[in-house]
Formats: sequence, structure tokens, C-alpha cells
Amino acid sequence: SKGFIDSRSFLLTIGGEWLRCLFEYDITEKKRMETQLVQGQKMQAVGQLVGGIAHDFNNLLCGILGYAEVLTEKLKGNPRELKYAKTIFRTAKRATTLTGQLLSFSHNKDYVLEPMDVHDCINETVRLLVRSIDKRIIIRRDLNAGESVIIGDTTQLQNAFLNLGINARDAMPEGGLLVISTELVQLGVEGRRFGREQLPPGEYIQIQFTDNGVGMDEETAAKIFDPFFTTKEIGEGTGLGLAAVYGTIQKHMGGISVSSQAGTGSDFRILLPLEREAAIENGDFDDDLTAEIA
Repeated sequence: SKGFIDSRSFLLTIGGEWLRCLFEYDITEKKRMETQLVQGQKMQAVGQLVGGIAHDFNNLLCGILGYAEVLTEKLKGNPRELKYAKTIFRTAKRATTLTGQLLSFSHNKDYVLEPMDVHDCINETVRLLVRSIDKRIIIRRDLNAGESVIIGDTTQLQNAFLNLGINARDAMPEGGLLVISTELVQLGVEGRRFGREQLPPGEYIQIQFTDNGVGMDEETAAKIFDPFFTTKEIGEGTGLGLAAVYGTIQKHMGGISVSSQAGTGSDFRILLPLEREAAIENGDFDDDLTAEIA
């Protein structure tokens, strides 16, 4: 993997001979922390900006939706005008989805954190996906985690999983295979760097979305969670879907990473901390299925 070295040298004499001494310091970790700090500051600044705009915009949309609904009722006997009213309503609804993504990214959306089952959330996500994606795309579930209860917001995590599923769909325009899998992992005493986050030690559930689509190069993968970054044509994507996913996972004290190669597909992995006490109460925990991540 890529690293950084800081080299320094100076001259000295020993026994009348001039010698050059060279010192090299590994500053990879320092550079990583500096990059993380800059990224965090950027995400915070953009989050504050879009969060404020989204709140104001959402208030305006409530009025538009309300009056569009009234018009829809009043124009039932006028098919032509009714069509226009329904178009206004549908467009405003799509706009509320966009503001929802903005609020999720900025962390300004209310979260209802309670014990929830990740497997139930995945199953419901798949039920929604199969109704909306190309029939040439096969979705396979390998839910191998023996315990899947976390403290989380079911709605927000389902939206995050849907975004990952839709992202996989867009990467497979000719059809393909999307595998959604889970397993339990254990982070050692020092925790682990995962994606952009440093996760503390403990037990986690890993959720993996793997597709065999078009994939992306290393440069694109490095920016994929940045707000407003998109590889789609103008008008086809907001660049907020995966940024919202990142914000949601961060809010749940987890991490997300991506590995991909152009032409071979992408692999998104999420780590979320388990809620062991809730799992024991539900009788879901199985120590034998816990893996170790170095």
C-alpha cells in the first residue's frame, strides 16, 4: 500500500572524513490523520450548509404538496387539469426524497435509535428492490451472521441499503448478480481502521453488497462517498445517495468501505456494532459464528 517517508540529512566529520547522515521517518500515519481531518472538516461544512437549505426547502415543499393534493381532489371531473395537478404532486414528492437525502447526509434528520434486526431490514430492502430493478439482475442473500441485532434506526438503515442496491442496479445495465451477505466479526483490542473511520474494539456485524457490474477505478472509488460526486450524466444523479449512506453509517457508530476494479464489479462493506444484551434477550447470539478481523 502507498506510504510516505520524510527524509532528512546532515554532514558531519569523523576522523577527518566528511560523512552524510540520512534519517528517514515513516509519516504515513501522520498524512492519513491530516487527510482525515481535512475530509472531516469538509464534510462538516457541507453538511451544515445543505442541512440548513434542506430544512427551508422542505418547508416550502409541504405547502406545494398540500395545495397539489387539494387541486387533485377538486379537479377529478377535469381530466386535463387533473393530469397537471398530479404531475406537480409527483414532482414535489421526488423533491422531498432529495431533501431527505440531504438531511440524512447532514445528520440533521431525526433518528429513532432502538434495538433492530439487520436481517429483517435486509429482507425488507430486497422485497422493495425486486419490484423496481431489471429482472435480469439476480439478488442473492447469504445472511450468515448468527446474531443481527443492533441499536439503530430501521428507516434510515433501510434507505442506506436501498441506495446501495440501486447503486448496484445502475452498475449492471445489462443484468448481473447482486449478493447481500452478513457475518459476525471481532475487532481486536486496538480496533481497526475501516474505510474513513477508526472503529473501536468489539463485536460487529458486517453487511456486504457485492455486484459484478462495471466497477470503477481507484480514483473514482476514493471519491465515491463525497457529497455531490457522481459518475452519472447531468440530470441523472444528485451525487448524494452514497454520501447519505456514509452519513447514516457514521451516525450508527459504524464504518463503510468500498473496493472495486473497472470491469469486474464493486464490493461495499459495512460494519455496525452489535447490541449483545438485546440479542441475548431475543436468543439470537451464537459465539461460534464470530470471525476475527486483523
